[in-house]
Amino acid sequence: FRSQMTAAQTEGWGQYLSEDLASGLSVEVVEENGSDLHLCVRPPGTVRAEEPTGGSEGPGGDDGISWDWFQRAAFSCNSRGESVLVAAPTSAGKTAVARHAIHLCIGRGERCVYTAPVKALSNEKFGDFVKEFGNDKVALLTGDAKAGNLETASVVVMTTEVLVSMLHTDHLLATMLEDEEGEDKRPAPRRAFLQELGLAVFDEVHYIADEERGTTWEEAIVLLERHVRLVCLSATVPNFLELAGWLAQTRHAPCHAICSRFRPVPLQHAIVPCPPAEKSTAVSTQACRFRRKAFEEAIRHLPGPGDSVVHNEARRGQELASILQECRRCENLPLIIFSFSRSESARAARQLAAVARLKHEAKRKVCDIVQGVVQKQLAPEDRDLQSVRECVDYLLPRGVGLHHGGLLPVLRELTEKLFKDGLVRVLCTTETFAVGVNMPSRAVIFNWAAGREFRKFDGQENRPLRVGEYMQMAGRAGRRNQDARGTALSLVSRKVPAQTLQQLVAGKAEPVESKFRLTYPLMLRSLRSGGGVLAVLLMQSFKQFQTGRADSLVFQEELEGKLRVLRALGLLAEEGCQLTPKGQAAAYIQVSCLPLLATRLLLDLDNCCPELHNDTVANRFVAFLTCLVNDTEDAEEVPTHEDIEPLWKRCESELNEIYKVSRSCNVSIPQVDAVLHKLRKSAGFVDAMLAWMSGEPFEKASIAAGGSEFDGILARVFRRTHSLLKEFEVALELLGNSE
Repeated sequence: FRSQMTAAQTEGWGQYLSEDLASGLSVEVVEENGSDLHLCVRPPGTVRAEEPTGGSEGPGGDDGISWDWFQRAAFSCNSRGESVLVAAPTSAGKTAVARHAIHLCIGRGERCVYTAPVKALSNEKFGDFVKEFGNDKVALLTGDAKAGNLETASVVVMTTEVLVSMLHTDHLLATMLEDEEGEDKRPAPRRAFLQELGLAVFDEVHYIADEERGTTWEEAIVLLERHVRLVCLSATVPNFLELAGWLAQTRHAPCHAICSRFRPVPLQHAIVPCPPAEKSTAVSTQACRFRRKAFEEAIRHLPGPGDSVVHNEARRGQELASILQECRRCENLPLIIFSFSRSESARAARQLAAVARLKHEAKRKVCDIVQGVVQKQLAPEDRDLQSVRECVDYLLPRGVGLHHGGLLPVLRELTEKLFKDGLVRVLCTTETFAVGVNMPSRAVIFNWAAGREFRKFDGQENRPLRVGEYMQMAGRAGRRNQDARGTALSLVSRKVPAQTLQQLVAGKAEPVESKFRLTYPLMLRSLRSGGGVLAVLLMQSFKQFQTGRADSLVFQEELEGKLRVLRALGLLAEEGCQLTPKGQAAAYIQVSCLPLLATRLLLDLDNCCPELHNDTVANRFVAFLTCLVNDTEDAEEVPTHEDIEPLWKRCESELNEIYKVSRSCNVSIPQVDAVLHKLRKSAGFVDAMLAWMSGEPFEKASIAAGGSEFDGILARVFRRTHSLLKEFEVALELLGNSE
């Protein structure tokens, strides 16, 4: 680690590392506006810039709009050329801050990156920015799609993962020697983009607290050159000042923190007791104070927490239809219905489509748009997929939309467009739709399964919903300049403790806590990048900042153990932190699930699949790789064809070796049986991939994967498997085994 620190100092990456960690940050109150605050956090030796005259007007083309206090305060920070964190409620208008910063950035002749946590939000922003800045000024770069020209684009919308990949590659290439003629070997478009980068917008920056992807967000923020200004947009979080302090430290420059609790459209929370689901009862005032008596009276007749409650699908359909009628009568459309599984969302859409209707002219418009998209974007053989036919022929012409991760991207994007255009009046979706997408409705409904009110399954356990999660969805109710208020309705089938709902309605959101994880892929790609990148990432991580420790590294023990593992596996030199040729190759394998297993399979490919030149054997190997990229698990182990069994045996052998080495290096690791069990539960797409690789149409692969509910996930698994194969290809070429 000392050698890493030395490298960091030499390369200029760690110029302020020790000083930043050891010294205090100063906090200045810039302005107070009732309960809202504008603070500025400054590292030692930095001063707040002066605002240029007339530089804090709103985004271009928006003259005459009456901006809220927090927007005007943020515009002022943008005009100073300083980083800013804006924490404000969902649908409060945070995007205006980003647009203002982008306009200024383009005016300075700089370039900008806009990152978002979900593809729906990336696609939406790409479309919005193309309309605002023009086709030649905007590009899209995600794992699924590319659009626009990176060489000419002033604004590039991308996922955080793509940005991190670019930053690592840039630093790696920056250390390469020039060739004999003094020419730069680096790829021009990406290198030029990063050199001219002046602004990075991180939408939904509270995703730093995401268990799976939070590490990547921290990585991107830390690795950006320090002259790059940040605009970070977040939901209201209690520790916004702590987050701004960390951002100021990573930039070694002032960072403003603007926190507003103001909602331009008041939000009312209500419950609908089921049965009879005939009327709603408001359980909050306009000031979001909980109405306990009204709540307790409304649920008085419902079964208690200890009573058995059975979720009856047919009855729930009738209840949803009844609520739809009430919303229509009260003019509470458009309506978003949040369910907490793909199957429940699909069921709700089918049930409501039976009673929903569009007017003739609106239906004609929907059919024209739908047919245009189907003819242009879907291959003839894919137009008869069950998921396509259901959306195209049944749901959308009735004004009902379905949106979840199991749908093909083209269907999700089509539904988003129709909802934005007001042609989808009822949208049945899952929680991810609420993340940042600017598609508010007049009301939202929480379609809780009977007996599981205000709870969600997070992949590990069925736990209570967090305040931030609830408000992210509830906050979609209420359209600015259109609605006097938004309404969030919850279907309740049994008694719920009053404090549960009171906490969600009036409580504070949970603080953002770092989920930074020291994974092997992160270590390998950082060591490959050189220049002390690993040291910078660990010392500048939000987790290190939150510990408040300047004298010791919070990851020190884990780091030393994992470095020993990499040495024992032949990926790291015996001395220092230099990767071996095998380690250099392994650094390109960025699969998050069992990366050491993927690396071992790659490095011993001849023994793992001795007849890989045979198409049948190759198809089985590719099908098996879906287990490493599939992030959805079945409840039980998925049986696979007996011809796949040798690969399972090979996995067991490699896992045993990894386990033995890890234990000898004092690194904690799960038992091999538990790992294999989890991996076999991820084998749900092996048969689908085998069908696809054998030349079967997507429809047959869809059936093998479990049906139309999984089409979008199947397509994603196909893409991820292809990406993993490309990583294998690069790694093998580095090892001189291109064949």
